[in-house]
Amino acid sequence: MKKIDRMNVIAVFVLGIVALIGAIALMISQSNKTKEDVEVKLTDSKVLIEGQFGTIIDTKDISEIKLLDTLPSIGTRVNGAESGAYK
Repeated sequence: MKKIDRMNVIAVFVLGIVALIGAIALMISQSNKTKEDVEVKLTDSKVLIEGQFGTIIDTKDISEIKLLDTLPSIGTRVNGAESGAYK
C-alpha cells in the first residue's frame, strides 16, 4: 500500500471516530434536557410553568380547577408539546 493511500485510510478512520463521538455527545446533551425539572410559579395575575415545554397562563383565563382521576386526551402534538388551547 502506498504511503498516501495509508494516510487517507487513517484520515477517514479518525474523522469517522470524531463524528461518532460528536453524535454520542449530542444525544447525551439532548437527553439531559428532557430531564429538566418543571416548576410552577403563581403570581397575582399569571401561572408560570417553567421547564422544557413551559408556558404562561393568565389567571383570568382559568374558570375552573378540579382534580381528575384520569389524564385528558391529547390532540395534536408537536415535538412533545400540545399545540391546542389549554382549558
